[in-house]
Amino acid sequence: MSLLQDRLVLVVGAPRSGTTWVQRAVAAHPDVLALPSETHLFSSAMSVLRDQAQGGLVGSPATGTWFMPQQEFARAGRAFCDAALGAYVTRTRPDAARVIERSPTHVWHLGLVASLYPDAWVLHVLRDGRDVVRSQVAQSWGPSQVEPAAALWASAVRSARAAAPELRRYREVRYEDLLHDPSAITEVFDFLELPALDAAVRQSELESGRAVNVDPTRPDVAAGKWRRDWSSEDLAAFDRAAGEVLVEAGYTREPVAPAGPAPRPARRRRRPEMARRVSTPEPELAQRFVDRVVEALAGGDGAAVVAALTPEAVVRVRDGDEDWRLLGTAGATRLQDHLQAQPAWGDPLRGEQQLAGTTWTLVLAHRHADGAVVERLLQLTLAAGPRVAELRLTRFGA
Repeated sequence: MSLLQDRLVLVVGAPRSGTTWVQRAVAAHPDVLALPSETHLFSSAMSVLRDQAQGGLVGSPATGTWFMPQQEFARAGRAFCDAALGAYVTRTRPDAARVIERSPTHVWHLGLVASLYPDAWVLHVLRDGRDVVRSQVAQSWGPSQVEPAAALWASAVRSARAAAPELRRYREVRYEDLLHDPSAITEVFDFLELPALDAAVRQSELESGRAVNVDPTRPDVAAGKWRRDWSSEDLAAFDRAAGEVLVEAGYTREPVAPAGPAPRPARRRRRPEMARRVSTPEPELAQRFVDRVVEALAGGDGAAVVAALTPEAVVRVRDGDEDWRLLGTAGATRLQDHLQAQPAWGDPLRGEQQLAGTTWTLVLAHRHADGAVVERLLQLTLAAGPRVAELRLTRFGA
């Protein structure tokens, strides 16, 4: 059994959202152990490994990748993460009921978290983006202007909310709610299935009043700091990049005075964790896209396959008694129903492909759960994006 089974709590959110503050408030509970620093384990380590692995097409010529079925990667990845995080747990508090880790950058990698730790608790700290951005631009790292910082905050919020359906234990913790009523930490304890002990709640309330990891220009713990510090130009810059997300997050969007053309954005400093990323050539993107489509087909993930199709895509399936060809929504719906009705393809044994223009022809062999080896011919004609403009699937054998 995993060392961190039903124990790991991840605190995520856009940088400067109050993740440190929330971690300290939760860690005031005697059953919680806080890891001592940001690990960036999923954002800077496991995400790179996952990007370099492909689990759908044996023999894929994708540059810089290796073949490893998704389930095997999840098992091996979890074992490594257990070892990396668990070493501190074992040495300090092996009996801790919850182990809480805080790396704001994990907010962009919650899909990966869901695949490795489906039993983890995720606390997404949500704070008024205007306060977040005001605090970000005061730091010596990250964006130095309002508009790129606002885009970063909007990206974090949307990324977390997009991944939420994949996470069994996901909760948004609104910074302002906890600030105005520190006793609301009891709701977080309930979510984490921890007893709301009176002493723990009192200690948490004390932690909530402490200024930690503060903004050097405004070291107090407060909401609405942007109102005193921002000009109308700052507000307009934020609104251009993140006004819609602010409303989606439940905050009031302030009226913005009409302004002239938006100023040309300054060159943005690279965030440390993004500094070594390299661009991926177009053929490589297409190859990885094909790998993902094969993986989704093999796993019966109809929603992912349908999402890869163009709206007017042609779908042709020959499988046993089925032999049909449909276009657009009708083809996408029929394909999704077909995949849901079929068992997963099983372990991939072989995958050969040929490329002619924009059409990828693949011969696939899988060993099903019952031991039968089944071969399939898959042809994918790609459109821009990339997306699948035509999908032809033929099954041979049992």
